[in-house]
Amino acid sequence: MLENKPVRHPVTGKMFEPYRLWNTLIASALNSQEMDILNNTGKSIKARIYQAEKWQDILAIPCFAAIINPSKLTKYMIETIFTLCLDQDDDMIILLTEDPCIKIPREAKNKITVDKNVFLDIQDLKLKLLKHKTKVAHICNTNRLYDKKIFRILSILKKLKTEKYLLTADLAGEFNVSMKTICRDIDLLRNIGEGIDYNHKKKAYYLNKSILWD
Repeated sequence: MLENKPVRHPVTGKMFEPYRLWNTLIASALNSQEMDILNNTGKSIKARIYQAEKWQDILAIPCFAAIINPSKLTKYMIETIFTLCLDQDDDMIILLTEDPCIKIPREAKNKITVDKNVFLDIQDLKLKLLKHKTKVAHICNTNRLYDKKIFRILSILKKLKTEKYLLTADLAGEFNVSMKTICRDIDLLRNIGEGIDYNHKKKAYYLNKSILWD
């Protein structure tokens, strides 16, 4: 499960809660009534609202969605947002409350849409944002699991290089996974060419030859 835990600021040393891709919604150039609606909607779907002070915040702050009034932005600003939105690999979507001064690129239409009535149907807005928030959270959680798996596999390989024998139970306990998971990790390393053997007397794995480490 994804958690937005406070972290310590590297400069000030103070604890703060960073904005995350999976739970942050950016608002840009909206009026006070629209912000009230968005703040209430954000609370109902457990999303943090970041009100952009500069147009660059739209691209600098990680978020799952941005709601923008493009009439307050210049052509250059909108062109830059469209271009960088296409270049980013994340699943951020942009909802425009008005028609922009330039045409939305065809390849961006799955990420950038115009909805002039976005604040008229609050329930529809809530469901739309919640659906996309859930999708992005799932992607982030999957990526996080992959990151943990990669870290665990590389750590096992490092241990095999520095230690003579490794017991499956010890590795499972250290990484808080099942012994079957450790066995699958070992098999994966073997499949990519790592010379990992098993000593039946010691009931432990050892590294005979490494192609990644040597």
